[in-house]
Amino acid sequence: MFSCAPALASADAGSVSTSISPEVAQIRRAYYQQISMLLVSKLRYKPEFSGQKCSIEIEQSNTGEVINIAFLSCRSEAFQDHVRQIVQQSSPLPLPSNPEAFVTKVPATFYYEPE
Repeated sequence: MFSCAPALASADAGSVSTSISPEVAQIRRAYYQQISMLLVSKLRYKPEFSGQKCSIEIEQSNTGEVINIAFLSCRSEAFQDHVRQIVQQSSPLPLPSNPEAFVTKVPATFYYEPE
């Protein structure tokens, strides 16, 4: 099963303000989930991905265009290439319903665990 888990606590560090309202926090969680669902929908199974994990930070413009993908850790060059490809194919990323929930850097971890 493929997964993409946004690092919600870390991603708040990329926001303009250090303190957000509970309403904006809820919108931000939905925003991260929307990005996660988009990215996971593009992941493709390959046997060599079994047990692989890749942590990244996606930098985006205020229109959702992917500017940079920083790989924080990745166990496999092939999986890293696949993650890079799906993030680039997903550009522009969706925007949140409330601009206050937007962040320029979105950390996420991709992993494949066999069922």
